[in-house]
Amino acid sequence: MFTDQLPANDMSRDMAARHNVTIYDDVRSALTLGGPTLAVDGVVLIGEHGNYPDNEKGQKLYPRHRLFSEIVRVYEASGRAVPTFCDKHLSTDWDKAKWMYDASRRLRFPFLAGSSVPIAWRKPELEFPNGVRIRNAVATAYGGKEAYGFHALESLQVMLERRQGGESGVARVQCLDGPAVWNWADSHPWSLKLMNAANARAEKITPGNVRDNVKSPSVFLLTFRDGLEAAVFLLNGHIEGFHFAADVIGQPDPQSTLMWLQPGRYYAHFSTLTHYIEELILHRKEPYPVERTLLTTGILAAAMDSAYQQGKPLDTPHLAIRYRAPTISLQPRPRPRPGASLMRRTLLALTLAALAAAQIHPPPPRKPPRAPSPPSPRAPPNYTAKPSSSTATSTSSAASSTMAPTSANPSPTARSTSPACSPAASTPPCSPLFVPEQYYPGRHESRQALRLIDLALAQIAANSSRVELARNAPDIARINRSGKLAAILDLEGGFDLDGDLAILRALYRSGLRMAQLPAHNWANSFAESCCAAASKFTGLTAHGRAVVHEMNRLGMVIQVSHASDATIEQVLAISTQPILASHHGLRHRNNIARNMPDDLIRKLAAKGRCHPASTSAAGSTTAPCSNGAPATPASPSGTPAPSANANPNSASRRSTASSPKHFPWSAFRRPTSSCSNPKTGSPSSKKPSPSPAKTTSPSAATSTAAPPHPEACATSPTSPASPKPCSAEAGANPASKNS
Repeated sequence: MFTDQLPANDMSRDMAARHNVTIYDDVRSALTLGGPTLAVDGVVLIGEHGNYPDNEKGQKLYPRHRLFSEIVRVYEASGRAVPTFCDKHLSTDWDKAKWMYDASRRLRFPFLAGSSVPIAWRKPELEFPNGVRIRNAVATAYGGKEAYGFHALESLQVMLERRQGGESGVARVQCLDGPAVWNWADSHPWSLKLMNAANARAEKITPGNVRDNVKSPSVFLLTFRDGLEAAVFLLNGHIEGFHFAADVIGQPDPQSTLMWLQPGRYYAHFSTLTHYIEELILHRKEPYPVERTLLTTGILAAAMDSAYQQGKPLDTPHLAIRYRAPTISLQPRPRPRPGASLMRRTLLALTLAALAAAQIHPPPPRKPPRAPSPPSPRAPPNYTAKPSSSTATSTSSAASSTMAPTSANPSPTARSTSPACSPAASTPPCSPLFVPEQYYPGRHESRQALRLIDLALAQIAANSSRVELARNAPDIARINRSGKLAAILDLEGGFDLDGDLAILRALYRSGLRMAQLPAHNWANSFAESCCAAASKFTGLTAHGRAVVHEMNRLGMVIQVSHASDATIEQVLAISTQPILASHHGLRHRNNIARNMPDDLIRKLAAKGRCHPASTSAAGSTTAPCSNGAPATPASPSGTPAPSANANPNSASRRSTASSPKHFPWSAFRRPTSSCSNPKTGSPSSKKPSPSPAKTTSPSAATSTAAPPHPEACATSPTSPASPKPCSAEAGANPASKNS
């Protein structure tokens, strides 16, 4: 980082210290990291705020051109250039702005600039198709003529650039101030009609007549080269915000919208701009034309010149700038609810990804057990999560809701010869792949999921000595035997808004083993979300049921967080496997749609029960919880933990050679304090073996030891459908009965 000034309220030093970012003394050192040549992958230039002078026209002389020139010199000296972003307009001077644009084309680096306002939310969601025919247009705004006038021009241009024929530039610019504004408006009735339509969208408006409220009005008058006339009104004292209205051919009424900015923290409207900056740097491609900001920079410079010359109209042949608008929509959807923030959710996703990456460090070696014979030097360390002490009313007690990586507080797993307890594999960490809502309007959700999978696989490959991708249950057992951590890819967000099964299978072949049915709060076409606008269906469609069946067939974990109650209810009814609710709250504590009611929590917990592998009195063996799954984890006390799989009747189908290996649900269950036989009410008579050499294998246990009761260890003791909770071992803390 390089900072040009250091004011008293500087934030850069504190932030750099907290995030371990080096601050350099000049631009060159920052771009080369103190070395001889360019050493970064992208550059962000923020030429805003600070103590800089004004010129005679009232323009703030921010050092954007000066800093950009220093950046370009480093590019030229290094023989290569990287994607570059410049905040707001390029310069106060047209010649300098044009030089910046030409330099990006000469050195062939992707260049992006401009305001966050035109790519903020729109209320209502107005989007013109490319080729729209527009007679006239108006933007209304507030604030300073240069600083906020630029935001208003960008808001106008992002709508007009989609008109028929594309953008061809501006032929004339004029700026009027004071009473001259109303004189011109009275002689152009279309401007008053559209100004009123735009102001009608304002959320902050002063009651009364606009002419009485606005003491010093200003207007930018634009004549485009194709004949379109437009006006930008600055109406301080009457409105706050940025609004647009247009007279569209074929529409009886003006088409209008508000460029909606989130008031107060967390100012989530900046998130979309941040997203496109990331896209610019990651993919080395301009997500939308920088020519838009080149044109608005030139319009603003001409308007300031016109105002300086007492409203003289200025011909602008130099603004014959042609470009085409992007074909995809750039506006984000939906708007955040009060207190919510796309930026906050994105930061949460990045934090989770960082936490997952932190799991790659190898687990500490387990202390050898006290035994007559030394443990095998090849024996892998085995860890499992600490037993939960929460009651069954918590969603973390529900079956399979312990998705978060649990290696932060490892506790050694004891070995046991109990028929239901066997050597456990490590609880595998999940690598979260987060596809937020901004990818949905352009139908880029599948594309982003593939990018994230590629990134996750690259990170796993880069740390192959410590972590390995697990694709099925035997993989987890094998990887843990080798002393590594087994990583599982989990997608949060829509894999495809149409639920395309071919895309689902492609993601599965790429390594994905968990996926969320709803697309967060977005309404996809097959699974109802908890918080989307009114859906055309309730719960799952027929195709949504097909998605559930296909995920069952593949052996993928079904995520229902963000789903509606009806969706969760229907998935529970038709899924042959347990389902996952990784981040729900309790509705009886906070009555919002995102949280889960108690009856659904109990049903989800009951779905997690299964029959451990055992031998019946007749000698037949019951199906294990999953085909090829690692053995059920034991608790730290050496007693068996319950399995989390469901539907043992489908085990014969799962065991066929043509079926995929199913997911090891038992790896995600929290171990209970003990497992007792409900027939006798006593704990298992088998004690943990003092020596690894005496540990009985699962296959041997099923043939030699007394079978446990098929419903030992229920997950929810308060559920009326669940059997009694496991009893604690003699001398154990009674509170552990509710673990």
